[in-house]
Amino acid sequence: GYNSAWAKVILPQIEPIFSPHLRLVTIFFGANDHSLKEKNAKQHVELSQYEKNLEEMIHFLQTKIKSSPVIVLISPPPIDENAWSQHC
Repeated sequence: GYNSAWAKVILPQIEPIFSPHLRLVTIFFGANDHSLKEKNAKQHVELSQYEKNLEEMIHFLQTKIKSSPVIVLISPPPIDENAWSQHC
């Protein structure tokens, strides 16, 4: 899965397929970003960098899509470490 750092790099590459009539865009990142650094350093993104990545993606979309779509941020789900450990 992608994290926000990788998505930020990919976003300009997919710009040519944006419809000029977009009305809604969803951004759903954070679950991979939030992975524990010591267990998944490849996908982990520090919170301050995650926030910056989201801000940059929003700014990119606001400046590149002329139809001014609504941008909806979908947050990562809450996690219960104890329940997940028991499940695993």
